[in-house]
Amino acid sequence: MLQLYELSFDDELYPCQADKCRALIWDLAAQVLHTGTSVVLDWNMWSRSRRAEAVQRAADLGVTCHLHHVVVPLDVAIQRATDRRDPRAHRLDADAVRHLAELFEPPEEPEGFVLHVEVDDPTGQ
Repeated sequence: MLQLYELSFDDELYPCQADKCRALIWDLAAQVLHTGTSVVLDWNMWSRSRRAEAVQRAADLGVTCHLHHVVVPLDVAIQRATDRRDPRAHRLDADAVRHLAELFEPPEEPEGFVLHVEVDDPTGQ
């Protein structure tokens, strides 16, 4: 998204362009899957509806969908986001991370994918 459109996630044009990018990525992923090779999609799977769409697309291609969910404390997520310097990553301040955390719908097993959960808490809490 950033390489193609240079849009911030809160830009009004972002959703339409993100849909175009996802469609292109799914097309490429399907081609790779047809060769028998696994693919990893690293994008917004924050809602049950978005995950349901991924599960259905995977099923349509005859593959099983796995979701890797990394549980991180909010303060750690804020610190990591504000420390990020990669120009290919969205710039997020503490308020943006808090807002996105409020939108997140935690994944559950009955959603149709194999769920892998890892806790990443460097604070040991």
